[in-house]
Amino acid sequence: MEKNLELALINVIEKTTSGVEQGVKFLSEQTPDIINQLLLYKMCFYTIVPVVFITLSVVFWGIFFKNIKDTEYNTEYNTKQEVICIFTGILGFITTMASLFSMNLKWLQIIIAPKLYLIEYAAELIKQ
Repeated sequence: MEKNLELALINVIEKTTSGVEQGVKFLSEQTPDIINQLLLYKMCFYTIVPVVFITLSVVFWGIFFKNIKDTEYNTEYNTKQEVICIFTGILGFITTMASLFSMNLKWLQIIIAPKLYLIEYAAELIKQ
């Protein structure tokens, strides 16, 4: 009976150690790929938001200046064009301010110094 328990215990310990070894091997093989995907994701995240706001800002300011130009050559009083001018001017201002406030130079840090970014990211995770 004791031999059966000892054999069962040895079997469980061997399976546990082999499982841990396989886990460590898997993790060490996948770590570079995981880090690469993390850097790519963060790079996209830090660049997409400002690019969207800058694009919207250019569109709204383009519409605004086109309508200003049209109202200069048009002598008739046109309320619709004035409302469009005011509305697009306000939206242009809001999106310009949003693009300025959403600018984050983390994407530049990822390109220039990815190891430094990873160290800061790990430190931030440890603080949480």
